[in-house]
Amino acid sequence: WYLTDDWAAPYRARRIHQMLDAREQHSMNMSAGIQNDIRSLAAKDILPVLLQHLSPRDRRAQRVTERLQKWDARMSRDAVEPLIFINWISEISRALFADELGPHFPAYFRLRPRVVERMLTSRRKWCDNVTTPKTETCEEVVSAAFDTALDSLESRFGPDLSDWRWGAAHQAVFSHPLFGRVPVLRDLADIRIESGGGPFTVNRAQPRINSRKDPFASVHGPGYRAIYDLSDLSGSMFAVATGQSGNPLSSRYADTTRAWRDGKYIKIPQTRRGALEQTMGITILAPVK
Repeated sequence: WYLTDDWAAPYRARRIHQMLDAREQHSMNMSAGIQNDIRSLAAKDILPVLLQHLSPRDRRAQRVTERLQKWDARMSRDAVEPLIFINWISEISRALFADELGPHFPAYFRLRPRVVERMLTSRRKWCDNVTTPKTETCEEVVSAAFDTALDSLESRFGPDLSDWRWGAAHQAVFSHPLFGRVPVLRDLADIRIESGGGPFTVNRAQPRINSRKDPFASVHGPGYRAIYDLSDLSGSMFAVATGQSGNPLSSRYADTTRAWRDGKYIKIPQTRRGALEQTMGITILAPVK
C-alpha cells in the first residue's frame, strides 16, 4: 500500500536515540532535556563536507570559516553560526538545483541536507550550471554560495558579525486569528519571540527558506509539550506557547510564551483545593431564573 514519498530526515530520531542511550535511568528532567534539545545532527553531518569544499576568498570569509569549524552544532538563538549555516546551505541548494529544475525549483526548494551532501560527493555533476558554457566544480559552487550568503546577511544585519544572531532573525510568530489580518492591530496582537532550534533539532523550529519576506522566521514547532509521570500523575509537567486567553487585553494572553521558549514547565494542580490556591479569580456562570 502506498503511504507517502515524503519522509522526514532521520536527524531528530537519531538525536533522541543518542540521548536515550546515554542514560541508564530516565527521569522527568531528562525527558524535558530531550524535548528542548537544540543540537543539529544535520549540521554536524554536513558541515565538514561543506568546509572541505570551501576556499575562503577574503578575511571575512576566513573569520566565519574559523567560527564554523569550532561550532558545536547547537542552534542557539544567541549564536551567529546557525544563521550562517542555514543561509549557506540555502544558497548551495539554489545553485545546485535551480538550473536543472527551472520553473519547478520553487516547489522543490527547502532544506535538504542529505540531498546536498550526496550531490557534493557521489553526484557531483549537479554542481555544473547547465545554463552556462563553463563547467563549474563543486568547490566553486560551495565557495560562491558562501560569499552570497555572507553578503545577504551583511546587507540585512550590518557588517558587525556580533549582530548576526540566530534569534534576531529566527523569531517564532503567533498571529492572532482575527487582528493578525488587520494593519496596525496586528502589531499589537501578534506575539513574537526569539527562538532557538531549527528544522532538524528535536526542539523543532522550522524556517521557511523559500519566503522572500522572512526566510528565517520559525513557522512550525511544538506549540504544546507535556511530560506525564505515570507513577504520580500529579507530578506531570506541561508547556504551552502564548497563553491562556485569546484576548490581547488579557494579562494571560502571552504569559506562558517566554517559559515555553526557555524550556520551562508548569504543573497543574490535581485537586480543587490546589487549583483554588493558584487561581487569579473565579468566574461564576449562573442561569437566569
